[in-house]
Amino acid sequence: ADMRRKLNERAGIAIVFVIDETLSMQQFFGGVADFIDKNLDLGENAVNVRVAVSWFSDIEKEDDIPYQVQPLQPLNAPGMDPGTVKSQIVTQVKDHRERIIGGLGAGADELIYPGLIAAIEQAGFQPGENAMVFVIGDAADRSDAPDEPDENSSDSAAGPPAAGADGPERTAPRTRLPRRGDR
Repeated sequence: ADMRRKLNERAGIAIVFVIDETLSMQQFFGGVADFIDKNLDLGENAVNVRVAVSWFSDIEKEDDIPYQVQPLQPLNAPGMDPGTVKSQIVTQVKDHRERIIGGLGAGADELIYPGLIAAIEQAGFQPGENAMVFVIGDAADRSDAPDEPDENSSDSAAGPPAAGADGPERTAPRTRLPRRGDR
């Protein structure tokens, strides 16, 4: 058990926060920043801790990218003050400006999976590293869901989907997003 603990310490810890940056989440950025601040308190024995904050949202047009990805950055590397790095991360989250989405992404659900996949793939995890990924948002993923207008959106004039023999028929076209195997 002691040998495993030493190997885990040497491997390091990678923490990625993937946060919904849409308008409905703006009121929670301060709370998310406080959560990060309180949970990144490192003891003096912590080694090789790296942190990243990435954002996901939705698209307005077909060619939009529904995420912003940041690579992992050292929090407590030799010669670095962990408090300063942590403070920069907390300020970045607290001061982040929401992304207001219209068009294709005007509904409540977001494109969580593309943002999550991109954050994981581009974080820069190291082999053997103890990795944690926190997804923070307030709506469901719509990656495989049809584009259904939100009831509060101006696109809702089309009305609800028509009911068929097997339940509601989906009348809106699907948004096809690239998957990991598509590359």
